[in-house]
Amino acid sequence: MNDTSPRHLVHPDVTSTLYDEAARCRSLRAAWSLVAADRAWHLLDARDFTGLDVAEHDELASRLRATRLGWAARTATRDVQLAYALTALADVGVEPVVLKGTALGWTLYPQAVMRPGQDVDLLVDERQLPAVDVVLRRLGYELPYGVRGRQTSHQRLYVRELSGGARVQLDVHGRISNRHRFAGSLPWQTLRGRATPVALPVPGAGVAFAIAHEDAFVHAVVHLYAHHGVGERPALWFEDLRRLAQVLVDAGRWASVAQRVEELELCSLARDAVVLASARLGWWPPDLVMRAVRSWPDDSSGAFLRPGRLRDIASDLTHLPGWYERAQYVAELVAPSPEQMRAGWSEQGDESVLRLHARRLHRLARRR
Repeated sequence: MNDTSPRHLVHPDVTSTLYDEAARCRSLRAAWSLVAADRAWHLLDARDFTGLDVAEHDELASRLRATRLGWAARTATRDVQLAYALTALADVGVEPVVLKGTALGWTLYPQAVMRPGQDVDLLVDERQLPAVDVVLRRLGYELPYGVRGRQTSHQRLYVRELSGGARVQLDVHGRISNRHRFAGSLPWQTLRGRATPVALPVPGAGVAFAIAHEDAFVHAVVHLYAHHGVGERPALWFEDLRRLAQVLVDAGRWASVAQRVEELELCSLARDAVVLASARLGWWPPDLVMRAVRSWPDDSSGAFLRPGRLRDIASDLTHLPGWYERAQYVAELVAPSPEQMRAGWSEQGDESVLRLHARRLHRLARRR
């Protein structure tokens, strides 16, 4: 790589410290490993690799083409299977709101394949979870991790294996977050009322309901901290924030989002998220966003800027409504179901549940 200028490695729409690192790599293999591991391959443009010699350029173009084709096939399969599932759910009166990467691929990115993801996140009315379970099982989906409890988890991961080794994963949420501090911040009723209809790719399948951009920004902030703590996050999540902020400013809807952040007491997290996105992507946020960042006060959400499993547990116990719910939470936390233990902690097929509990407690103690 003769010319190490980032402009030869980055998509014209994105300038990122991540890609600055890739541009400084001594070989194509090192640059590809860095970008591919971050699920950001779609931001590269082989035509911009003018600093590479012919052999390396051809190899990179081949890798990009194969990766894009692979993700395009996965995305098409996912959307078709999702169309069948949403249609079956609509027949019994369930209208999920599609969240995160799938929804943003439809409404925020030029092409859905530009926003890769491993599963599809759906938010439903919590009271309709039993009906969802019946429909998805009838369609061939399984629940490999079981139901993880009423207080410790508000989501269920359904998996369907397709011919040829393909798989579809539907992560069904009854609430927006497993952390009780945020669980009620974006209820299904609110999100469904503002959702964006998206035509499904199957004739007669109707529409899906994608989370609105205003709600998607708030959800992106919550997801960054409530679900994944303060460790390393893929650049894609920050790219989501960047695009959402710009779209909301351009549409004149940023002020309402900034106000909603204050009402939900998410100012500390939202401010940190914008600052991190700016640093990670080399992005200077629009003036309206920077004004909000400067004006947002510190609030209780700042507790989630500090990592730790014990912090999450303490926060959950604080925000549960009563002693019965707290006792139920502790019981679910201490003694998950055997099905969940085998799915999440087994390293060999014939291990006893007691051995799995010992392994789990040991690892949780190391993570605290």
